[in-house]
Amino acid sequence: FNAFPVGNRGETNGSFLSYGDLSSFWSSTTVYCCPIDVWYRRLHKDYSELTILASFKGAGLSVRFVSDASTASTKDHPDAITIYPNPTSSIINIEQDFTTAKVYDISGRELLKSTSKTIDLSELPSNIYLLRLYDSNNRVLSTGKIIKN
Repeated sequence: FNAFPVGNRGETNGSFLSYGDLSSFWSSTTVYCCPIDVWYRRLHKDYSELTILASFKGAGLSVRFVSDASTASTKDHPDAITIYPNPTSSIINIEQDFTTAKVYDISGRELLKSTSKTIDLSELPSNIYLLRLYDSNNRVLSTGKIIKN
């Protein structure tokens, strides 16, 4: 399971909070005594916590759908991207057919675009990036994580 610290939407004014610090994930389970309260899991860059937050249904949290334990991982998933070496200091190789590959930073800004199965990341600073592969109709085939050291 991978999560990026994308923050959440504020309950009262709709502003986005804590970008780069944490992510919060809904649970489908309401608190037994108070149906307006829900469990959620918060992943912080420095710690994690499990807590109950009253009336938090009005705020925006991330969602991860898992129907059973076998779907909780992208390992061995037919659409998962094979990227190597990963982590990398410069070059990555992609083992999947695609038309266009794009590299994004965590905020979703496109940094690189390529049609090659070999991409040079040496000009990018050390960070975590997203690699998204597209077909000839510009539909997303798959998305993967790259760690640049």
